[in-house]
Amino acid sequence: AYPEWFADGRRILVTRKRAKTHGHDLVVLGDDESVKVITDSPHYDGKPTLSPDGRRAVFPSNRGRVISLWQVDVAVGESSATQLTQQEGRAPDWSPDGRWIAFQSNRAGSYDIYLLNIAKSRECRVTHGLEATHPEWSANGRWLYFTAGGPKGTLQRLDIAAWIKATHTNSSNCRP
Repeated sequence: AYPEWFADGRRILVTRKRAKTHGHDLVVLGDDESVKVITDSPHYDGKPTLSPDGRRAVFPSNRGRVISLWQVDVAVGESSATQLTQQEGRAPDWSPDGRWIAFQSNRAGSYDIYLLNIAKSRECRVTHGLEATHPEWSANGRWLYFTAGGPKGTLQRLDIAAWIKATHTNSSNCRP
């Protein structure tokens, strides 16, 4: 179900499997028992992440030639779905300040963590050859946690704020 709570604590965004097509949709469940279908396509729409203001969701989907990241306006729904990455991307997590999406990808031959600069629509690779998966931002946006070393890996923590500043001061890809 990959639950993702809205900041109001009254709604939750989840994936829902469709029995007939084996696809997955994004659905908002309310504490008033309301159900709002956000995506409705014959494709797999996976683990979502919400923007800090709760207006947009980013999710992996096989709508393109590979499982890549897509974005949808939660109020508008399916008709607003747009592709964010052209290459493989999974397990997105939105930064608390709304400027970045951290995600995993095996596009370079092993799973690594990447950042997508939302404003510039640019990506940069954060880890290299670590079999790094499932990135999660700390609440203050300073740290990025992830698993490294494959299925039996260990939890790692990276000072992502310092990394962005130190590593990319001369690069436009990951600068805010």
